[in-house]
Amino acid sequence: MAGQEAYTVRVSPKHDGGLLGAAQLAFDAARGVPLQLGIYAQGASTPVLELAATDISYGPVPSSDVDVTPPAGAKTVDLGSLTRNANTAQSGQVRVTGLQAVQAAASFPVVAPDTLVGLPRQDVRLVGNSDAKAALVVYGHGLGAIVVVERQANAGGNNGAMGSLPQVSINGVTAHELATQLGTVLTWKQGEVSYVLAGSVPPAAAEAAARALG
Repeated sequence: MAGQEAYTVRVSPKHDGGLLGAAQLAFDAARGVPLQLGIYAQGASTPVLELAATDISYGPVPSSDVDVTPPAGAKTVDLGSLTRNANTAQSGQVRVTGLQAVQAAASFPVVAPDTLVGLPRQDVRLVGNSDAKAALVVYGHGLGAIVVVERQANAGGNNGAMGSLPQVSINGVTAHELATQLGTVLTWKQGEVSYVLAGSVPPAAAEAAARALG
C-alpha cells in the first residue's frame, strides 16, 4: 500500500448493520501509520467511500511548512473557552425524554408510533436550542436503525439544502430523497411539521417508513 508493506484489517457487522457491509483499514507494517480506509456496502467488492495514500515518504517536516501567519486584522478565537462555555450552558438544561414529555414540551404535533415498518420505537427526546426545538425519534437498534427528526415547519417550505434532490410522493406530499449505497435520507413537510427521516436502508424501505408516519 503506497509502496509500503502493510497490514489490512477488515470488520463487518454481525447484525443490525443496515446497508453497511464492511470497513477496511490498512496501515504501515513498520510504523503503524494508516494508509487506507474503505467503507463497503453489502455485497460490494469495491469501497463506496475510500481514503487511500498512493505514495508516502517519511522524514522531518520543516517548521516553515506548518507555520501559519494570520493576516492583519484577523480575529483569534480560543476554541477551548468555547467548549467550556458550551458545556456550562448545557449542564443547566433539563433533558426532555419520553413521548408524552416531548409532546407536551414541543410547539408542534409530534408523530411517533410504537413501531415503524416493523422496528420498535427505542427513544424519543427533545433536541436543539430554545429557538429551534426538534423531536428526535429512533426506531430499531444499531446501524440498521431509522432516525426521524421532526420540527416546526417554516413558511418557506422544506426546500433547504435538499431542495434540488429527486422528488418522491409521500402520502400525496412531495418529498426530496437522497439515496446512496449506504443509506437513504428523506425530507418533507406535512401540515405545520417538517420531517427528516434517515437510515441505512434502501429507498423503498425509507419511503415505506415515511408513509407509515402518516
